[in-house]
Amino acid sequence: MRDTHSTVRSVLGGEIHLGAIDKRLANIKHEIAEELKRPAPDFLRVSKLKRQKLRLKDTARRTLSAATNAHIRRSSASAHLTVENARND
Repeated sequence: MRDTHSTVRSVLGGEIHLGAIDKRLANIKHEIAEELKRPAPDFLRVSKLKRQKLRLKDTARRTLSAATNAHIRRSSASAHLTVENARND
């Protein structure tokens, strides 16, 4: 079983990771918009940027899902321990 400090680091690491993904997504959106403003946009570059954006969104969803699932498992385990302790008292 993980200690409280490693759990906190894990949760904070996920938040930091999602923050980095959000910043990168904003940069990619900006790059796409700038490329499309050009007189002769490079649509191959736009396509590559859009694929990067989709991959980052998938990564964010997986990270968020994993963090949510871990939180639910920890909450369930804590509730179970509380019920067991109440029965033993």
